[in-house]
Amino acid sequence: MRLGRYLLYLILLILAGYHSIVHAADATVSSSWRNSTVGAAAVLDLVLTTGDDPLLPADALLEIRVGSQFTVASDASVDDAVLRETLDGTWSVTVDTNANKLTVQRSGTGTEVTSGTQLRFKLTGITNPTRAGRVSVGTMEISDSGAQFTRTLQLPMMEIEPGTIWNAQLALSNLLSGRSVSVMAHMTLSHVVPNDGAIAVYLPYMYGSLPGVTLSSIAGLNGDFTISTKNNAIWIKRDLGSGTDSAEMQDVAIVLKGIIHPLLEGPLGPSVLLQTLDSANRIIDQAYVDTSDNVLAKARVVFSSLSLPVTEGDATGGHYTVSLSAPPYGNTALTLAVGDSTSREKLTLDPESVIFSASNWSTPTKITVTASNDYVVSGSSTEESIVRIGHTIVTGDSGNSFAMIDEVNVHISENDFPAVHLSERFLAVVEGLRNDSYQISLLSQPSNDVVIQMTPQDLFIETFPDQVVFTTNSWNTPKIINVVASLTASTARATSGIFHQLSSADANYNGKSDRVFPRTKFWYTTSRLRWNLVWSHVEQDGSRSLTLQRGSHSVLDVHLDISVRDPVRHQWRALKARRLVWNLHMTLVLVRLARLECMRTLKDCRIV
Repeated sequence: MRLGRYLLYLILLILAGYHSIVHAADATVSSSWRNSTVGAAAVLDLVLTTGDDPLLPADALLEIRVGSQFTVASDASVDDAVLRETLDGTWSVTVDTNANKLTVQRSGTGTEVTSGTQLRFKLTGITNPTRAGRVSVGTMEISDSGAQFTRTLQLPMMEIEPGTIWNAQLALSNLLSGRSVSVMAHMTLSHVVPNDGAIAVYLPYMYGSLPGVTLSSIAGLNGDFTISTKNNAIWIKRDLGSGTDSAEMQDVAIVLKGIIHPLLEGPLGPSVLLQTLDSANRIIDQAYVDTSDNVLAKARVVFSSLSLPVTEGDATGGHYTVSLSAPPYGNTALTLAVGDSTSREKLTLDPESVIFSASNWSTPTKITVTASNDYVVSGSSTEESIVRIGHTIVTGDSGNSFAMIDEVNVHISENDFPAVHLSERFLAVVEGLRNDSYQISLLSQPSNDVVIQMTPQDLFIETFPDQVVFTTNSWNTPKIINVVASLTASTARATSGIFHQLSSADANYNGKSDRVFPRTKFWYTTSRLRWNLVWSHVEQDGSRSLTLQRGSHSVLDVHLDISVRDPVRHQWRALKARRLVWNLHMTLVLVRLARLECMRTLKDCRIV
């Protein structure tokens, strides 16, 4: 009987203990933070949701233990007013700073907590870890005063945010793609950097390799430093024991050299990341420096002007200057070729190459451009002649760190015109008595043969020849055009003209026209009978007799004193007149007519 009673008590005790454990295991806990920044004084909110009834007896013991990375102050506490909203009775709170623990002990004056009740614990006096990253907040252990049951709940993980680097600034010595650049970073550190800590600089992703980076200087941190790189990251780590921990709000400035900009043109990237780290490379503080306004560009050849007016045949020519926007890469000499075979064929360039060095790269060098007379028409009436001067880097830029070079457009004022040159614009001919002539040529060299057809305006005018042809070689060799006025019935003075029509495969010449205006003269009386001066006969000594006739009747037979050149002996011989003219006025008229006829027929004569 007694044995059975003991067995019954044992069974009841076992059942009671199992009931507490099971229901304790059903409880859950959640957490939230009002400040998750490195080293911040956090306000930690825990919400415990109870399990099946009964869970928490009136004498329940709740022990909240935070992780070792947190710091629990001696005055840490659980907000009594907040807890009282969800838990009745009385309790006490104790703090163990060494164990990072806060204990809440119910005094037994309250009631058991039913299932599904949410108890809120607001903890103050807890400081976040001094390193950023994901950490475990800790545990909550639930038991009763008699330790009849004990269950531990794991608190959620917490993401500790890095602290802020204040006054973060970044300065680049240049923004030339493909060139070496010095970077100065300035920062104010919110938290202590340990004596074995580091500063990290993360450049944009396009900086894929940084093998030649060196630490030029560092201010605000003492000790010795070792620099290392990987991809786009640079670490400046202080050697252990070589310096001391930094102070809070410490100003630090570092200068890095040997960073090579990528050989790209465009935005540098959105930002550069600065971080402070501990010896385990855990983040302490960080800041993103905005670099979105920084645009990489290649070094350039700089021109004073990209458009240059030049007059053909002007020895002075036009001028422009050329220089560089940056020194030659690696301080090597850079040779710039001015022009190419095409532009040099049409223009004279002085000089045809320029050498830039580390000392003269920014000094403008004058290029003189002249266009010589080529006697060839360039362009047209609707399109001006433009010659483009190209520029090429011959040596000194093996890394292609200079951008594509612009062309200089030379606008040539043409002094050659596709036109006909006439030696005379006005001619004087006497019908049947005196001819005249003029010379014709082209003003510029054609690209194909040019045929000029002479067409008199009136039938009594004739040209010999009536057509001439100019080639690309004979275009400027004058050709003689003889003009003859044939006999007409009219005795009035008249003015006629000769049209010149051009045809050619050269578009500049094809279809053009020009004209001269020869004048025909007539001597007449009121009876409208013409006076003619004719050679009546030739003497044996070479002299000629002149007869002035009106109609068919001779009115005057006279020999003038005329000198005729012997084309064989090239001697002048004088011929004496055989009969004098009774009228001085008629004599002068006769002499004038004789001179004209002599010039027309003998070409080389003179009146004495």
